[in-house]
Amino acid sequence: MKGRARSIRADRRYALLALYQFDSGLAGDLESVRAALEAIDELGDDGDGVDLSLASARVEARAPERLAARAAEKYGVKFRHQITIRHLHSSGDTLSHIETSQGYESGFDAYVMSLGAYSPIYLRQLGLYVPIYPMKGYSITFPAGEFTPTISITDEERKVVYSRLGNRIRAAGTAEFAGYNHDIRKLRVEAVIRGAKLLFPKADLHAPEEWACLRPSTPDGPPMVGATPLKNLYMNTGHGTLGWTMSAGSGRVLADLVTGRRPDIQIEGLSMARYGQHGAAGM
Repeated sequence: MKGRARSIRADRRYALLALYQFDSGLAGDLESVRAALEAIDELGDDGDGVDLSLASARVEARAPERLAARAAEKYGVKFRHQITIRHLHSSGDTLSHIETSQGYESGFDAYVMSLGAYSPIYLRQLGLYVPIYPMKGYSITFPAGEFTPTISITDEERKVVYSRLGNRIRAAGTAEFAGYNHDIRKLRVEAVIRGAKLLFPKADLHAPEEWACLRPSTPDGPPMVGATPLKNLYMNTGHGTLGWTMSAGSGRVLADLVTGRRPDIQIEGLSMARYGQHGAAGM
């Protein structure tokens, strides 16, 4: 187990956030995770996509995300779907309004840029330039069985991570820079499948689910979390392959910054200012 286990709050509001990966260094101890799972049960989830063991805890992001949204709505959060952001507008040192497919949005105290690999495209509309690049990653998902792992393992030679997600195994890896292209290239997928067959020759790999996504990656690795040159705009993007792993911690840090509290951790090296003039306005 990498890193140092740390206790995390596990009440209802933070239950979903306590489901970190154990080896991330930001993980909760086993009792915290158990308490989180009990709180999730109270929210009515059936636990699908969650696997808990002494050696490893892994979560498929979609199920907890739905739960998090449901819990957030109880605290007054409003989610608006199927809306396209067309343009961001600034006035002086503030973000003035957002042009969307349903009109204009304005009048909010603060805005957060959290659009993944597409963040730099919208930031350029505000005169902000950040080195976030769309790194395409691939994954396959196939049935778990007697001859597949029960905990998360990493194939260091092929740079592929295998995670147990209930009755399924997900193998994720590779890094491809192909711009904003979402196509699933057979060549890349077949490489992941070959690696899985070498490690688990008796696994059911006849018809794996194939997936590709764009990971918002920075040159030095850490995400960008914090303030920007526009006083009402904050950043929470650039998490690369660890978006889910770092989501709770990044959200907590950002909430502290927006509300004027001092974060519990040092945030030097997380802001866009670390790139010097690349993060400057008006370039």
